[in-house]
Amino acid sequence: MSKPILLWDFDGVMADSTQFVFSYWRQEMKKAGIDFKLSDYQATFTHKFPFEYLAENYPTVAEDIKTKYSLYEENYYPVKVKAFPNFISNFLEISPNFEHHIISSNLKSVIDSWLKIQGLTPYFKSVVGRETEGYKDEKINHLLRRLHRNKSEALFIGDTISDIEHAQAAGVKNIAVSWGVHSKDQLKKAQPDMICDTIEELFSTLKK
Repeated sequence: MSKPILLWDFDGVMADSTQFVFSYWRQEMKKAGIDFKLSDYQATFTHKFPFEYLAENYPTVAEDIKTKYSLYEENYYPVKVKAFPNFISNFLEISPNFEHHIISSNLKSVIDSWLKIQGLTPYFKSVVGRETEGYKDEKINHLLRRLHRNKSEALFIGDTISDIEHAQAAGVKNIAVSWGVHSKDQLKKAQPDMICDTIEELFSTLKK
């Protein structure tokens, strides 16, 4: 019998990366004379793809930030960004019960390096990053078709409004977590199937 599929977002769910990313973007915006606040950063993740939002709202700097940030994160992300406290121990406990995949707007190469450092590589069947064309909902559907699995067998876990909207567009159940980019009140606007406020609550739910 096939195991249920967990589709994990990466940043803001397992990797505590908000400050790492926001600080770099804010620094680059400041060089261009733009006052980029945390609320502006959060707004980026209400869009289907964050770099498209930057291109639409900050056209003079968006491409430069994307290029520079990609190089920056490849060099520093895997060693500077940590897992959220207690995430790994809880994940390892429930890991055998599911088939795990990552669907992310981050670079696959960065995620692969991070997983290796954290000792998590063997637990994930695949990592789909921004090198793969398409929005997350398209990536979810493509993955499920490739695996010959039904949407009813999958659950997506994300931390942003756009994550939940992608899961809904793909037709899969979803859980929003409020320790990432968007707050619980912000996430409610997307009407996720469930919101978990702590890592312990998430994994307790997954055990049921």
